[in-house]
Amino acid sequence: MKIKVLALATASLLAIAPGTSGTAKPVYGTWGYDATAMDAAVKPGDDFFDYVNGAWAKRTPIAADRTFVGIDSVLNDQIDRPGDWTRQDAKPERERRQPPLVGEGHVR
Repeated sequence: MKIKVLALATASLLAIAPGTSGTAKPVYGTWGYDATAMDAAVKPGDDFFDYVNGAWAKRTPIAADRTFVGIDSVLNDQIDRPGDWTRQDAKPERERRQPPLVGEGHVR
């Protein structure tokens, strides 16, 4: 019985899962180790962060309205930008159903 339920659940999930076309391009570029970010002039035992990221930190400007730069700032910009994922078509706050107050349930 459990196997039938599991098989049904799996089939249902596969039926409603979005298809992958394989044509989507990566949004954030390539992933992995970037040897050009490394500053070989710094000894790893002295400052490992500068050894691994020193060249990148020297050549990457930080905007005046930011305190950092990186993939986090790109994601934050996308989150802050209104888009299709926002609930623009949602009901206004005053029209949403509020939970009943105590005593409103069974009035005779």
